[in-house]
Amino acid sequence: MSKVILRTLDNLENQPTALAVINQNFTALSTLVDTLVSRDGAVPNQMVALLDMNGHKIINLPAPTTPTEPARHGDIQQYVDQASDFADDAEASAQDADESETAAEAAADAAIAALGDLVSRYIGSAATDPTVDPAGNPLQEGALYFNTVQDIFYVYTVQPVDDMVPEVTVDSWEPIPVNAILSMSDITHTWNNNELVTWNTGQNRFIGVARPTAATLSYDDGTLAADNVQDAIDEVLTRTILDRYDIQFYLEGLMGDAEALYKYGALRTFTVPSNTSGFIATAGTAATATTTILLKKNGTQFGTIIWSAAGTVGAWTIPGDTVFNAGDIFTMQAPAVPDTALRDVIVGMTVRR
Repeated sequence: MSKVILRTLDNLENQPTALAVINQNFTALSTLVDTLVSRDGAVPNQMVALLDMNGHKIINLPAPTTPTEPARHGDIQQYVDQASDFADDAEASAQDADESETAAEAAADAAIAALGDLVSRYIGSAATDPTVDPAGNPLQEGALYFNTVQDIFYVYTVQPVDDMVPEVTVDSWEPIPVNAILSMSDITHTWNNNELVTWNTGQNRFIGVARPTAATLSYDDGTLAADNVQDAIDEVLTRTILDRYDIQFYLEGLMGDAEALYKYGALRTFTVPSNTSGFIATAGTAATATTTILLKKNGTQFGTIIWSAAGTVGAWTIPGDTVFNAGDIFTMQAPAVPDTALRDVIVGMTVRR
């Protein structure tokens, strides 16, 4: 059926009538056009009824950007694929859960069986040999119990009466040999007597023994005077100095202006320590004013020895350990204007290799 009904004209002889028919037709066409969807978006452009594509496809749609726009097959398929993947994952997880549950049940059954076997084999403590296991069942070979009277373990064994007739057996409780420690009551982690233990082959056990003292240790110059290990170590160190040596010099008379009082060329690497404990610096005649001797390495000062006014003992100051390598020169230098009284200086120091 036609969507618009137009009147026809047989002729245009009657102009007023013809004009009215033409205008009616234009009005009908205009009314119809207003009900059609405009391709260029002219208003009105809304659907007033269902759009029947009659089996034809809508193509060239853009990707939707708002909830009210139509979606294309490709826009939806990705979510269909994701849903399918999620379903597969869920199925696999369910299968894994079933397998885990099965494994857990098997492990639980094995644990229950192992516990039952343990309970049947380890009977516990008793004063006499048990005749049945804790559940009242016959004893199994390998069963254990602790004899509270003898303080040792026993194991239940089944052995042939005669090797030639293995079918005939006899069962019995056999003691488990124990290599016992005789006594540890006086053995502690502190250095007390009998703190050490040793294996006694005659008694077939460990026993506590008095530890050796430093005084019993052999030494080339006789036994050590120390009676404990730490003192013995200190005593050995004082007798055998392997990592240090002494440097000493004596200056008779007065010092000259900026005089190089002493020079030493290093044959091997050594260190002048900042800890000057044990160093000496004395004078036969006291200074009348403060006097400073400079300590230098290759001409660069690294320390001082200072005599105060009226003092005969110098004070050492070395801020940090100073390393001398082979070929370096160690120098003790007098002040630019020496004291007129300080004389006969003796200096001694210990360096480390």
